[in-house]
Amino acid sequence: MNVKTIPAPKYVKDTLTGIADKQIEISNGRPIPVTSDSDTYVGIYTNDHLKIGAIMVLDLSLAGWLSAALCVMPAGGVQEAVERRILPATVVEAIPEVFNMSAGIFNYPGGQHLKLYQTVEPGTPPPLDVLALANSLGRRLDLHVTVPGYGDGYLSIVLAP
Repeated sequence: MNVKTIPAPKYVKDTLTGIADKQIEISNGRPIPVTSDSDTYVGIYTNDHLKIGAIMVLDLSLAGWLSAALCVMPAGGVQEAVERRILPATVVEAIPEVFNMSAGIFNYPGGQHLKLYQTVEPGTPPPLDVLALANSLGRRLDLHVTVPGYGDGYLSIVLAP
């Protein structure tokens, strides 16, 4: 059994609000292109049999802002790094935890239990099946997300067929 329904944007917003401890703002976004050399972080979620159920893609900016908020880092210390497209090690180290805490988005009563299997960082080519899924149309949710006091970026959630 796969995850059948796209998570409601409000549920994503509430989950991210809990992670960042900030009142997250969301609006309709756009698909984030994922390539072998794109500035994206990809969280791969699998079931108990290691079958991919969903992925979450964060652009570098949003990954940095959510991670910094989770670590309660001042925005000023991360602003320049986001602009240079090179995040500090402390921020990068917390990004898998952002994905891990987001796993609840996919787990609902009667649904399949998914857990974070892997985080793919910029500069690391995603597995081909993940790359194809990330760039597919259909069962996906694309959001523009603002982390108050930090900044904004894009998030895509894509469900496996």
